[in-house]
Amino acid sequence: MTERNKYHRKALHCVHTAERLRDPGERAKLLEIARAYLGLAQHVAERRDYGAAGRAHEQDPRRLEDA
Repeated sequence: MTERNKYHRKALHCVHTAERLRDPGERAKLLEIARAYLGLAQHVAERRDYGAAGRAHEQDPRRLEDA
């Protein structure tokens, strides 16, 4: 399981738990936490995509010709 998937699962768990709560304040807090987990998942995905793009550039054969 990827780090991104772990954050998604944690967010989903928060949402499911919030659905069962009666207290609106507690529900709101859990939904805030879920949003934070989703933000972390997005950050991880962007970091991974950026890293993959950088590695692809390093392996670009045209770049080797310039060296």
